[in-house]
Amino acid sequence: MPKTFAILALWLLGLASTAKSDVPESEPIFKDGASCLFIGHSFFIPVAKSFDRIARQSGFTSHEVKLVFSPGPGGSPGRLWSNPRQRKRIDEALATGKIDLMGMTVGGGNKFEDYQRWIDLALKHNRETRFFIGVPWFFGGPRMESDRYNMAIEASGDQNFKTATELRKAYPKSHIYFINYGFVASELKGRFEEGRLPDVTKISGLGDEALFRDGLIGHGGPMMLEVSSLLWLKTLYGADIGKIKRSAYKSNVEEIVGKVTEYNERYK
Repeated sequence: MPKTFAILALWLLGLASTAKSDVPESEPIFKDGASCLFIGHSFFIPVAKSFDRIARQSGFTSHEVKLVFSPGPGGSPGRLWSNPRQRKRIDEALATGKIDLMGMTVGGGNKFEDYQRWIDLALKHNRETRFFIGVPWFFGGPRMESDRYNMAIEASGDQNFKTATELRKAYPKSHIYFINYGFVASELKGRFEEGRLPDVTKISGLGDEALFRDGLIGHGGPMMLEVSSLLWLKTLYGADIGKIKRSAYKSNVEEIVGKVTEYNERYK
């Protein structure tokens, strides 16, 4: 594996060390939306932006979003905490006491303590804050064979879920959602290669019809970002994908979101 890919693999996969959680996942409580704070990198924040746009269009009256972005490993929980400027921005948002849901992603060799610091800070300002850990698709998707790509996404989810398990046990009164939305990318890529994704005509490039935005790292294209955000809306807000205002794709988006939701059952 090239050195650049090896470094990216380290920050995207993260590190963890416990067994699957036995803490049950409750039904979404944010039926009208939530005051959200999402912090992360370019495999996370663009999905959060799509989530915000669709939620606003779809009439979630209590929905609002604040975003803090930092590229690459800098968007991981640990690196954001060690960045004085970004930490101040996040702290100011949490200090309002109005954040209902704080979303973080993976990267930089995630450790339990990296999430623990942010959770403790958020709960200091609002004891009712809930948390969301989102695992993105693996890097290098445009150049990776589908089976290998899916295995990498699955392994990333399983490894990072170990940390989520620790957090759920350490904070039994604070609900922690966990979504491996990386499965959206592998599901779309598989359908594209089988000729079952009519909205996508090229694996990478600019424009709405590209699956990935670039051919090396594999940032998400428009459809990948939107379908990922629909998964967030279904999981976090209990949204009915058939009724919300979204792009009019030819592909069966409800079926795709349903399949990826099934893949995520392992993280309940």
